[in-house]
Amino acid sequence: SFGPAETAAAGEGRKVLLSRNFRSSGGVLSGCNDVFKLCMCPQVGGLYYGPEEALYEGIPHTPLGEPETALYCVDVQQDTYPEEATFVAGHIQTLLDGTHYVRSGEALRPIRPEDIAILLRSPGSAGGYYMRALDEAGIRYATGGGVDLLQTEEVATLRSILQAIQNPLLDIPLISAMASPVFCFTADDLAAIRAVNKRTSFYEALLGHDGEKSVAFVQTMTRLRQVLRRHSLTALLEEIFVGTGMEGVYAAMEDGSQRVDNLQTFYQLAADFEAGGNRDLGFFLEHLDAMEEKGLITAGDQSAPGCVTIMSIHKSKGLEFPVVFLCGLGREFNTESQRSAVLCHKEMGLGLSAVDRQLRLRYPTIAKRAISARIGAESVSEELRVLYVAMTRARDRLIMTYASKRLQQDISHIVQQMDAGGKDLLVREAVCPGDWVLLTALHRTEAGELFNLGGRSAHTVSETTPWDIRVVQSGALSASAQAQETAESLPKDMLRK
Repeated sequence: SFGPAETAAAGEGRKVLLSRNFRSSGGVLSGCNDVFKLCMCPQVGGLYYGPEEALYEGIPHTPLGEPETALYCVDVQQDTYPEEATFVAGHIQTLLDGTHYVRSGEALRPIRPEDIAILLRSPGSAGGYYMRALDEAGIRYATGGGVDLLQTEEVATLRSILQAIQNPLLDIPLISAMASPVFCFTADDLAAIRAVNKRTSFYEALLGHDGEKSVAFVQTMTRLRQVLRRHSLTALLEEIFVGTGMEGVYAAMEDGSQRVDNLQTFYQLAADFEAGGNRDLGFFLEHLDAMEEKGLITAGDQSAPGCVTIMSIHKSKGLEFPVVFLCGLGREFNTESQRSAVLCHKEMGLGLSAVDRQLRLRYPTIAKRAISARIGAESVSEELRVLYVAMTRARDRLIMTYASKRLQQDISHIVQQMDAGGKDLLVREAVCPGDWVLLTALHRTEAGELFNLGGRSAHTVSETTPWDIRVVQSGALSASAQAQETAESLPKDMLRK
C-alpha cells in the first residue's frame, strides 16, 4: 500500500523496488519473467507478477551469440530418469567442446565443467541417474554444491558436545564427543566404561568409572553446564573452544584452516540465533535440526574445480552458476500431505474422515476436503516459488529439460486448454513445474517443434528475446551419441560467430 519512494511525501511510508538483478544476464531474466508473468497470480504464488515485480538487468552483459534460455523436451521411450539424464550428459559434452561460451568480465571464454550445475527437486531419487550418465560421458561431477556444514567432522563433534551438555543421557552424541579427536577416548576406553554397568545409560556408567580420562571428561562437562546456566550460548561456545583446545586440534589436521573456518561459521550461526532473542541451547539444537532437514547450511566452495555440480534446488539458494541445467520438470508434485488420515491446517483446523459402520465405509468430510484443497493450493504456490529460485540461479545460460513418455499428449492438452480460455485453470491445477514452463513455451512462435508434435494454439506471440525450444527423440542412445545428435540439430545461425 506504500507509494513509490520517488513520489512519497516527507513522513509517508514509501517502497523501494529491488528489481535490478546483478547476477543474471538479460536473456536469462527475460526467460524468468516470461514464465512468471504468465503463471504467477495471487492464487498461485501470492502476487501478480507485473512490471514492478519483474527482474531487470542490473548491468549490461556481453552477448553470447546464441539463446540464453533453452527448453529441451525429451520424448521418452522407456525410462524417464535415465533417458533425461543421458540427454543432459550428452548436451553437457556439447557445451564443453570449446565452441560455446560464458562471460568472464566483459569478455567471453569457453565453458568449463565447474561452470555447470544440474539442479534437481529431489536429488535423492534422481541424482544417481545423472551421476551414471556423467560417468559414462567421462565428465567428472561433485554433489551438493558445497559440503553440508553440519556433516563436517569438526562441526559434527561440536554439535555432539552441545547435545551431550543439553542431555548427557543420550548415548550416541555423548560417545561421539568422547571418541572425537578432542577427547581421544579409544574403543578400549569406551568398552571399559560400559563394563562398569551394562544396564544403565552410558553416562551413568561413566560416572561410576574412576579412570583419569573419565574423571577429567566429567569435570569438563560439568563446568560447561555451569557456563550454560550463567552465560549466553555464544559464551558457552567460546568456553568449549578455549577449555578443550578444539580449534587447535582441528587446525593441526589436514585442511586445518578450512576446519577452523567451519567452526567459526557455526559460531556465527549461534550468534545470529542468539540475536533473535533466544539463548536456549535446546531451541538452538532444534533450529539446527530444522535447517539440516531443509539443506540450508553449507560450507566450502559452491563448485569443485573440473566438476559439474549436482545439487538440490533448496541447497542452491543464494548461489549462482554460469550455466544451470534445471532438470526433472516433468516430475509430479508430492501430494502426500493431502492424503493423510488426519489433515491439519493452522487456520482451518482439523479435517477428519467420516465412518459409516453399517456400510463399512470411510469417506472424507466436507471439512477434510476443504482443508485438502487449501493445502494443495498452498503446496502448488510453494512449488512455483521453488521454480523461481531455481531459474534465477543461472548467470549466463538457463537450460531446462522436460521428459515424458506421453509428450505429445501433454502438449496437446495444454494447447487445448489455451484455446478454450483455460489458462488460469491450467496454472492452478499444474501437476508438475513443467506444466508452467511448457505453457510459457507454447505461447512463443519459436516453439515450432512443439507445435509439430502437439498442435499450435491461436495465442502465440513473437517475443524479442528468443528461447531455444526443441523436441529430443530419446531412446537407448549413449551420452556421446546423444551429444552428436544434439550438435548436428543446432541450426548454423544459432552458433556463435
